[in-house]
Amino acid sequence: NLNGLEIPAILNVNRDNNTAVVEEGCSVGVAKGSGVSFKKAKKNKKYLQFTETDLYETVPHKLIDYHTQGRIRGLCLELKMYQAVLFTPQYEYPEWDNYVRICIPIVETIFSLMNPSSSYNGQKSIMEVYSYLGKEVTKQEICVETSSINVNDIMKLSLGDRRAIINRTLGLQPQECLKGIPGDWKLYLATVLFWMKSNEPFEKDSAYVRAILAAILKSIVKDKMSTAKSITDILPIDDEKAKNNLMYAISVINKKECQAIWPFFHREMRGKVKADDKSEHRTRIFNTFGQLDICLKYSIELNGLLDFPYSDFSISTLVDGILFYNLYNFFKKDEKFVNKRFRAAPSVLNCLRVLENIV
Repeated sequence: NLNGLEIPAILNVNRDNNTAVVEEGCSVGVAKGSGVSFKKAKKNKKYLQFTETDLYETVPHKLIDYHTQGRIRGLCLELKMYQAVLFTPQYEYPEWDNYVRICIPIVETIFSLMNPSSSYNGQKSIMEVYSYLGKEVTKQEICVETSSINVNDIMKLSLGDRRAIINRTLGLQPQECLKGIPGDWKLYLATVLFWMKSNEPFEKDSAYVRAILAAILKSIVKDKMSTAKSITDILPIDDEKAKNNLMYAISVINKKECQAIWPFFHREMRGKVKADDKSEHRTRIFNTFGQLDICLKYSIELNGLLDFPYSDFSISTLVDGILFYNLYNFFKKDEKFVNKRFRAAPSVLNCLRVLENIV
């Protein structure tokens, strides 16, 4: 049953007359430089490369189950059905060029796995990419290497092989294996590294990654608030181990420190952002963190397609735009100011630095 499958607005492109068909009610215009004109489709008219029946017969039923259970969004199924991807703006400044194209390498891997070489006689396949630029839609055709792995054989690959596909896609180097990182964070932080390395549309400074790591600490502090005791209530702190071992650094954070730093995370960094602030500074920060949100959406989809070689996680528990924005501005301040604010919670600050050394 694929009734829950989200259908993207762009349905197909008729290459004979160079027109694209979109669902009725979609706000589009002529794309600059694309050479493609757009028109509205008749109501409920759909142009598919694969029907739902075709899809059901050609992809693992386990993958469809993951979609109906809500474990994946079904983006991989849409790529199979339409041979196309539609990037929609998620934040308030959709005019920012190249906003969503940062995640194309991840989408290409998903597309390749869903379109094995056996389906194309070993030849490359064409993935159509549609994105909004203001009220206009732009189109790009990307030639993608077909996968030698049939999508039905993915589940037969070893855990190491499936992880290797994700690692290569995210550009992880051997030294970036994220040793010592809890399993629930590995895919998240691997995607953060992928996002940080991309310079589209510009390079990111260290305050971006520090903001993300501090947001992780917020979840640790919140959990520790309800913990009766920490290891430091029983044993003295091993300072050297606390500087090099993340799990130990987390374990020595005590309830008293958490209570001292919680107002910083819960009140100071949750301050509202002015709705009428249209400054370039604000736009740049929010859209940059918005790019991470998009990358996570597709890396989670790839992880699900590969039968979850990395632990699954929920974006909503780790991604918070306002918190990221305020933390970014905080970490742009002088380091002495940062140290002073964390003075009552030295173990929390140490944990942040251990995370920084790993990432």
